[in-house]
Amino acid sequence: METVCALKPVVTAGWFGYPAGHENRRPVPVFLVGSVMRLVAPLVALGLAATLGLSDAQAAPVNYTATHTYGNGPTDTDPGGTDPLSLNYVTVIDNSAVRFSDSFDFSSVAYTTISSITLTLDYYRAGPGLIPLELWNVRILGSNNASATDDQFGLLADLFAPTSYVLTAATDSFLGRSAFANALSTEALTFWFSEFTDQIGGADAFRLRSARIDIVGDLVPVPLPATGLLLIAGLGGLAALRRRRSR
Repeated sequence: METVCALKPVVTAGWFGYPAGHENRRPVPVFLVGSVMRLVAPLVALGLAATLGLSDAQAAPVNYTATHTYGNGPTDTDPGGTDPLSLNYVTVIDNSAVRFSDSFDFSSVAYTTISSITLTLDYYRAGPGLIPLELWNVRILGSNNASATDDQFGLLADLFAPTSYVLTAATDSFLGRSAFANALSTEALTFWFSEFTDQIGGADAFRLRSARIDIVGDLVPVPLPATGLLLIAGLGGLAALRRRRSR
């Protein structure tokens, strides 16, 4: 004879019964069991889902982006200096009294590691050109503020605008550059411009519309204690219910 259930059902409307010898034990109402199950099941499911997703949350990449638009509009960035601002650009001049420079501060970004920082510039009228002779470079500041020898250089060319310049540990290893290391240590990326003929009396200029940085790395792991409590509460509720039913 096949045993379907270890408990012998007792015909008592709305109650679970017990096998012979246990009739004097207080039965558990069916509606109470159902209520407990309806309460516990979502807690278990939520706790398991949150716990299973914890590793994904900890390993999530950070992709921080910030943009500076230049000009004299109310939301535009004024980099300072004496380069003139227009409606939607700043005119960078190679013989300005106070040269253009700007900086992105990313100290508010919570990260454990940064693998790359990309600076993207949108500009025009930068050349290169022969008449007049014009050859602009962006310089991303290195660790040595007294010299530009460890700055990262990048050519500006209208044909490839907007142009992106990527900083990594590998770019720092080339010719003693330190722009990436400096950005990490100061939690800021600072850049300016130089022009090939600015030391021989030229007055060349180009127009810079905007600059953007994109940072790729890993987020700081965020502890999720509430999910562990939910999981423990759910499992504890199921265990208690099982003990009551086994009596």
